[in-house]
Amino acid sequence: MLGSTRHQRGDTIIEVMFAFVIFSLIVVEAVMLMNKGIALAQQSLEITQVRSQIDAQITMMKYLQQQTDDTIWRNLLVDQLSTNVSQFGDMATCPALADLQAKKAFFIARKGLPSSIGVTPIGPATYSDAITYSAVDQSTASPKAYGLWVQLVKAEGNGAYDVHVRACWGSVGTTRPMLIGTVARLYDLR
Repeated sequence: MLGSTRHQRGDTIIEVMFAFVIFSLIVVEAVMLMNKGIALAQQSLEITQVRSQIDAQITMMKYLQQQTDDTIWRNLLVDQLSTNVSQFGDMATCPALADLQAKKAFFIARKGLPSSIGVTPIGPATYSDAITYSAVDQSTASPKAYGLWVQLVKAEGNGAYDVHVRACWGSVGTTRPMLIGTVARLYDLR
């Protein structure tokens, strides 16, 4: 039968719909994976920025402590010495301003001249929750901390002080706050 034509069978509507559903699921999964990757990249960037801010706070504390005129350091030991440090770990929210004030939290920032730094106690005008990531804003005449604070605690032993630097902020794609902190020990040998 050379001259007969064969009927070609096409795809049914059900087969087309099934292929479309499978394709849609693959596309949705790919978009979700891309969004997760972007969120992780954003969190990594935030952590890097906050670590930089924490390191700067510790460096400035060491600078204040090692000054020949250690008036600011001595005032810190009198005015800002905490007896207890804010709990840090499995927190559902960042600490409240009143809690930080009660525990004598502060931050260190440039005041006036670039070489002049000082201690700023946490208060309503100097502290608020972090919008994107924890940082100290020194771009204005009065510096402000966003989700970053320092607490100074007398450690065991003579002349030893623990500097607790903590940060708390809400990050992209998370329901719980991001928490980072470190402790540095300074020795007052004078």
